[in-house]
Amino acid sequence: MSADRPVLFVVLAGPHPGRWALVDQLLRAERLPEEDVCVWAADDEAPAPAGHPPVPPSAWRVEGAEAMPASALQVLVYGGRAFPAPLLEQLADRTARGTLEVGRVTTLVHGPACRDSREADRWYEAAIHFSDLVLIDPRGTAVSEKWIRDYEERFRKQRFPCLFDRLKKGRPRHPSWMLDEQARRLSQALEPPDELDTTVEVVIEEGLPPGEEEEGGDEGPAADPYLRRNAAGEFERYVPDLPAFALDVESGAGE
Repeated sequence: MSADRPVLFVVLAGPHPGRWALVDQLLRAERLPEEDVCVWAADDEAPAPAGHPPVPPSAWRVEGAEAMPASALQVLVYGGRAFPAPLLEQLADRTARGTLEVGRVTTLVHGPACRDSREADRWYEAAIHFSDLVLIDPRGTAVSEKWIRDYEERFRKQRFPCLFDRLKKGRPRHPSWMLDEQARRLSQALEPPDELDTTVEVVIEEGLPPGEEEEGGDEGPAADPYLRRNAAGEFERYVPDLPAFALDVESGAGE
């Protein structure tokens, strides 16, 4: 982590009913004074319930986050249904410019929704691509232990480096994991540039006409499969919105 630029921790939760309680637990576990904490919400995020979290969320603006002291703990909670590719692209751009650093990204998985809906499963899979930590909420006994094990194993077989944990009675078992400094995400789009070598070497293959240089390299947000745009400016990889069922209603806390 850099000491001279703000670090933003991100929670990708969708409209999960327990997202603010999760942030509340995180801040309580860290025991930080309110003046040292800033909790942000995406533009389409509804205000947090009273007391969750103790610091009122602000409308999300990357420029605002950059203006915060580098010593402040900043947490962004994304609660929209649409996959936040534009937000992640914006964060990747600020990271590449060296004006913002992205700390750990945590995805909060609603177990029953993920199990029962292909659309939800694809949304969470895309979010996990950018995540260092995945918290699975079984929502009471709605999701079996076997389903959780199989779900985690699916990503381990694909060599996802992120950590997996689950909520117990609505609380993370290891809240400090959300603020650990070690990056464990598969995507490299949110990683800071190599400060020791900022030069870019362009190699043009012989025989290729000008403007048709061979594609390659993995630098920049556009190299990420979920952030790559086509000629029309649209994201190439489609991720469906999260469905409305179950996510909007309070249900039993995970055991």
